[in-house]
Amino acid sequence: MKGIVSRHQYQLRAARYICVAETAQQPGKTAAADESQHKKVAPARTYTISGFVKDGSGETLINATIFDQTTGLGTMTNAYGFFSLTLPVGEHRLRCSYIGFEDKHISLQLASNRTENITLKENARLGEVVVTGDFKFTAYAHTDG
Repeated sequence: MKGIVSRHQYQLRAARYICVAETAQQPGKTAAADESQHKKVAPARTYTISGFVKDGSGETLINATIFDQTTGLGTMTNAYGFFSLTLPVGEHRLRCSYIGFEDKHISLQLASNRTENITLKENARLGEVVVTGDFKFTAYAHTDG
């Protein structure tokens, strides 16, 4: 047996480094001797866009969705209407949506952390909805015999 090839990937998000180590273990060779084969990939520059999603009267919208159409990443607002989305540097197109409101599209160039408060307009096409139902209850008596 000439050697065993093993591959380890470590992702340290806090430092935003990805270290990929590929080592070929051979008899008598230790992993420390293979450290020269570790490759460091330059940190991916990312920034965070955050803010609140509100309606026209200033009420926060809980569980509104914010979706980046460029990367396919998205998030939802929390119980306070706050969102936070970490994206790579560059141009992005965000879509913010909430049931009963018109979608809002925002194009931005992300080069630093930024705050973006979003106000959605109510969707005037949704009229009053009335739900009715019929309930029929039939009682059955169970007898043995």
